[in-house]
Amino acid sequence: MGTSAVLRASLILFIYHIVILISLIPRGKCSSIVHDGWFTFKFLLLFGSFIASFWMPNSFFVGWAEFCRAGSILYLMIQGYFLLNFAYLWNDKLADAATQGSCYANFLLCGWSIILASICIVWFVFQFIWFSGCAIGIAITIITVLFFIFFYIISLLKLCDVKVFRPNATVFVVGFSTLYVVYLSWASLASHPSKECNALIDSKPNTYMQMIVGGIFTLINIWCIGIASSEPAAKEKTSMG
Repeated sequence: MGTSAVLRASLILFIYHIVILISLIPRGKCSSIVHDGWFTFKFLLLFGSFIASFWMPNSFFVGWAEFCRAGSILYLMIQGYFLLNFAYLWNDKLADAATQGSCYANFLLCGWSIILASICIVWFVFQFIWFSGCAIGIAITIITVLFFIFFYIISLLKLCDVKVFRPNATVFVVGFSTLYVVYLSWASLASHPSKECNALIDSKPNTYMQMIVGGIFTLINIWCIGIASSEPAAKEKTSMG
């Protein structure tokens, strides 16, 4: 069923989580039971609902697809927030270890900063090659490069006691953040529907790479959400403020 099956699954999961959310609002014993138990029933309910959704007309899922497209904008903002928190958390942990004389922490901070910057630069070169025949492709890539340069300059100005961002917005944080921005620019251009602008539109490796890299960012995001409030003493660090 192709994309139709994915849209049906997303609709069922959306309805399921809305129902769970409503059941949690009272915050009573029943809410706890619904949230923490009945997993066999939940699985059968989801599986049965998914099968039943194939009797729904495809015309409905055309509208649902547009709803998902709009909702994905909100998700990208949330994902960006948690990925940035992820970078800040690891930066703080490594920086604390480095101040205690850990050579390994210093190596990771410096080494990963160089690796992340190098990956972004190589990625930019390929984007200019892949989308050189398209004005919008060149424009988006140039804008992304300018932001890349701006963020790195601001982070390096900290060495001259010029503080624009928060104190722990180091090169390590900037490297991880810009990697995500570069990925978004590539994913958007590699999904452009016009073959004149996007020579990769029919490329299977391109599709697989989007799924793999996007999946990695999604897994990091889910992990960050899962541990966001697991350490009460670290709540101030887990918030962008």
